[in-house]
Parts: sequence; structure tokens; C-alpha cells
Amino acid sequence: MKTIIASIFIAVLMISCENKKEQTPATTTELPNGNPEIVELTSHCYLFTNGKDSIRLSYTQENDEIDGWMNYDFFEKDGSIGEIDGKFFGDTLKLEYEFMSEGMISEQQVYFLKKDGKLFHGAGEMKMDKDSVMIYSNPKQIKFEDTTPLSHLDNCPENFIKQQSIDMYKKVSNRN
Repeated sequence: MKTIIASIFIAVLMISCENKKEQTPATTTELPNGNPEIVELTSHCYLFTNGKDSIRLSYTQENDEIDGWMNYDFFEKDGSIGEIDGKFFGDTLKLEYEFMSEGMISEQQVYFLKKDGKLFHGAGEMKMDKDSVMIYSNPKQIKFEDTTPLSHLDNCPENFIKQQSIDMYKKVSNRN
């Protein structure tokens, strides 16, 4: 009887461990010396809402590297949807945002300061670079005095950034 109870306990423990592994996605890469390295990917969602206006940011993070989507959705005003990629530099998230607005594809830098579980949008003078990307003229003078920070969501809802908006962006930008 003790053997059966111990076997059941071990089986439950193994199933429990398997479920925890599924919740934290990980990838394995091979290092130059042939040893595998496990890299954890974490997903994050941030949201700002004010009435019918919202800003949504969803990304996957691998170490300091960021990949994801951002959507500015303003009631009866032009919004934007697009892909982000970038990096954390200390507490500053520096992104390249390629987005669709009014049927046109554009690209610009977007910086956020991460503080107290929130992302504060950076504001500063911008200029067009030689590749037609809007960049900060002087990144050292960016101000993070945002009064509408994005709050971190503990659980990212399915379809947080609407799939139809992503599909429309991909169609206009010729990305599949």
C-alpha cells in the first residue's frame, strides 16, 4: 500500500513539474563549446486606457532583447499598429516601432522608462534620419514626464492586440 501511495505521489509531482515547465517557455541554443544553453523567454503586456482611448504594448523578452507589437487606439482619431523590436538598457526600453497609420508604413524610435511596474513614454525633439526613420535628435535630453504611463498586466489576455489589426498591418507592409 505504501508503494502505491508513493508511486501516486511521484506521478503527481512529475505532472506538476511538467505543467510548470509549460508556463515558462524556454529555448535551447548550442554554445560554441558544444554545451547547450537554456534561454528563457518571457512575455509582457502593458496597457494604458482612458475612456475609449488605449495604448497596448505586448512583447517577448529574451535577455535584454525585445520583440512584439504596439497599438495606439484612439477613439475617433488616427491610431497605429505595428511591430516593435529593441533592447533594455538598464531601466530604459529603446524600441524601433514600424507601424501602419492611415494606410502608410512608417518607422520611429520610441523610448520608455520602466519604473514601479509602469512604462513612461519618453518625449524629445525628433528628426528624420537618412533611412526615413524618425529618431530622437538628442537622446540625452529625452524627458520621461509622461502622465499616462502604461501599466503592466499580470495576465496578458488572448487577442490583447487584435489579430485583425495585426493582419491588416502585415498586408499593408507586405509581411506574412
